[in-house]
Amino acid sequence: MSSPHQQPAPEQQGRSRIRARIPGGWATGEAPRPEIEFFAFPQIEGDAGFVPNMVGVLNPFEGGLHEFSALAQGNLFAQFEDLQVIDVGWWERDAGPARSLVTSRSENGRVLIGIEYLFIEDGWAVQLTATLTPPAYRALRPLFDGIAASAAVADHTGPAAGGAVMDQAIRLDEVASAAVGQPCERLDSVRGMGVYRSEGPVLSTEALELLVNLAHGNRPGRLAGTTPAMAELQEAGLMADHQPTEEAGPILDLLAEPAAQITVQAHRGETATDFQAWFDGSHAVIAAGPPAGYLDHDEVAHVGQSGYRQLDLMSTEQLPAALFAWAGAGPAWVLFPETETMSQERLMSHWTAVAPAPSAGAVDTAVWAEPWFIWTLNATGAASRLDEVVRVTAGDRGTYRLFQAEPDEGGSRPVSLHPEPPQVIFEHLLGTVSGLVGAR
Repeated sequence: MSSPHQQPAPEQQGRSRIRARIPGGWATGEAPRPEIEFFAFPQIEGDAGFVPNMVGVLNPFEGGLHEFSALAQGNLFAQFEDLQVIDVGWWERDAGPARSLVTSRSENGRVLIGIEYLFIEDGWAVQLTATLTPPAYRALRPLFDGIAASAAVADHTGPAAGGAVMDQAIRLDEVASAAVGQPCERLDSVRGMGVYRSEGPVLSTEALELLVNLAHGNRPGRLAGTTPAMAELQEAGLMADHQPTEEAGPILDLLAEPAAQITVQAHRGETATDFQAWFDGSHAVIAAGPPAGYLDHDEVAHVGQSGYRQLDLMSTEQLPAALFAWAGAGPAWVLFPETETMSQERLMSHWTAVAPAPSAGAVDTAVWAEPWFIWTLNATGAASRLDEVVRVTAGDRGTYRLFQAEPDEGGSRPVSLHPEPPQVIFEHLLGTVSGLVGAR
C-alpha cells in the first residue's frame, strides 16, 4: 500500500469510477485490492490500533435494489464465519432509494462493525463499506453517512452493460413491500442466522447462586461441598477439590466487584427467561436463559422455566451484540402500526397470549399475529442507574419500544408501541454499556 496523501479537495479526485465528498482531515490511499475504487480513512495521530475506513466497489447489475441487498447479504455470510447482521434498512440519498446493512463480527480479538451502503445507478451496483470498532461507530457514523450520501457513479464511467442477473427469485415480505411502496425481501432467514449462541456450561439456579456466593468470599461448608450444585461447578471446570480453578478466577473477580450490571427479564407467552451480565471495561460474565430465537422449542423452553442458565466469559465489546442477539432484535422492516397508542388493558391482552389486533390494518394485524417476546432491561453502574426500558420483539415485524403516554381526560395512562430500527436498539445497547464503564 502506498503512503496516504492529504486530500487535495473535498471531492475525491482521480479516475475512480465512484466519486464522493471526503471530510476535511481525512486521507485517501492506494486501494488495498484491485477491485476497490477508493479507500478513505480519518487521519489519526499516534498508534490508534484499528483505523476506521471506507472502501467502495461497483459492478454491472441488472436486478433491483432488493435483489442487490439479498446478494450483498449472501456475500457477507460467505466472507465472514461469525457474521451477525444487525440491520437491513434504508438510508437517505437524494438521488433515489438506497439500502444499508449493519453487521458485527470479530477479527483478531476485536469486535468490528460494518456498514454497507448500497445503491444502483446507471446499471451499476455500488457498495460502500465502512468498517469501525464500537467506540468509533458511535463517534463516526454520521461522517460515514455523509460520505455515502454524497457518493455517485463518476461521469466518465458511463452506463453499465451486460450486468449480472439474479438466478433465483427473491422472496418478498408482502406486508413490508405494501407499506413501504418498494420491494422488500424477507429477512427471517438472515435474522435466524444471528441467534444467540453459547458454548459455556449450563448451570442451575442453585449452582449459579453458589458461584456468586463463592465470589463474595463465602466458602462451602462440609455438607455443601457434596451438593448437586457443587457437582455442577466441578463438572463445569470451575471448582476442583472444593477450590476455585484458575479458569474460574476471572469469573469470580467480576461477580465479586463488577463495575456495572445489566439484567433483562423476559417472557414469551407463559415461558420466562432472563439475561444477566456483570462487567467492567474489559470483560463481561454472562448468565443467560434460553434466548428469543430458541424459546419456542420445547426441548429448551423447559430449561428457562427450570432456572437453568448458560455461563459465558467474553470481552465487554462483545456484550452489546450478544444481548442484541439474545433478545432476537435482528433485521426486520420497521413499520409504523395503524394503532400506536392504546389502553393498558388492550396491550396486556397480548402480554402472555396472541390477541386480536386493535384494528383491521395490515400492519396492526401482522404485528399482533406474532408471538411477542417482551423484554425489560435494567442497568446499573457504580454510581448510576439507567431508566428501565421495555421492548416487544414481534418476529418478522420487528421490535417496538413501550412508552407510557400522558394521562387522558379520564386519568388513565395509555401506552404506545413505537417501532425501533434494529440499529437504533444496537446503538442504545452500545451506549448503555460504554456509558456505565467508559469506552476503551
